[in-house]
Amino acid sequence: MQVKKRRSKILLIFVALIILAVILLYIFIPNLPGRVYIDYYTSKASTAVKHAPPVRWLRAQFSGDTAAELILWDGSGEPAPGSYKVSEIDGMLSIYIPAGEFLMGSSDEQALALERPQRTFYLDDYWIDQTEVTNAMYRLCVQTGVCDIPAAINPEYNDTTYADHPVIFVTWDEADTYCRWVGGKLPSEAQWDKAARGTDGRLYPWGEQNPDQYLLNFNNNLGGTCPVGSYPEGASSYGVLDMAGNVREWIDDWFSETYFLDADDANPHGPAEGEYKVLKGGGYSDGRDIVRCTTRCLHDPVSPGANRGFRCVR
Repeated sequence: MQVKKRRSKILLIFVALIILAVILLYIFIPNLPGRVYIDYYTSKASTAVKHAPPVRWLRAQFSGDTAAELILWDGSGEPAPGSYKVSEIDGMLSIYIPAGEFLMGSSDEQALALERPQRTFYLDDYWIDQTEVTNAMYRLCVQTGVCDIPAAINPEYNDTTYADHPVIFVTWDEADTYCRWVGGKLPSEAQWDKAARGTDGRLYPWGEQNPDQYLLNFNNNLGGTCPVGSYPEGASSYGVLDMAGNVREWIDDWFSETYFLDADDANPHGPAEGEYKVLKGGGYSDGRDIVRCTTRCLHDPVSPGANRGFRCVR
């Protein structure tokens, strides 16, 4: 009888040790299938998930009072589409764009020659700002002495009611300086296009539906800029906002009319030099044709304007 009791105790202890071992595996070994976990570096910061697709794994990393990272794993070993992180420098939320192929350019025979032909390109993965850089964010760079104050004719920069509007009246150099200050750069034309269009070659960030006042700020509906992120229904498939309307966005690349004929198949860039820089996305005063993802605007890089802003890749 005592032998049976002793065996039962040993069996219970053995089962308990197995259960404990399994728990320890899930605690200390990352990337176990089906695992959902959160690693806290500090309890001060918190943020919400926006436009995040269903995934199997979840890791939230927090550092500092306002900075946070929410990195979603889909089992591939890389962050999943919809993952985001928040910059400790300017508080910008950046969206993860996975590596892979995508369509760029237009297959429409009525499209401008500079938008054709449509081609498949490949890009490495990257992070892109969810919105345009705001006046409040840009002011942080000015306060450090790194960035110059936007052109004096800017009526919004010193008005606190426009703090969450995109900064305007900045030249290409000023936009580039800011992006380098936060540890990034201006997006290439290919990086901007993929973040806006996804992989299916859609005409607008939200799909094929014609633009309207519920999807974006365009066609002078508001008569000026609006706070960034005001049109969540107009988000791209990756959850990137304001890729159409509000302000045209400076691009890293020099403009080339033959970009789609000359660019490399993988990680393409514009020419090494040129006269004009590319602008994408259309602004608050632009009509339906200009806010298409395929539209390619160009402008003198030293010229600021009321409808020109930017976002960064990091």
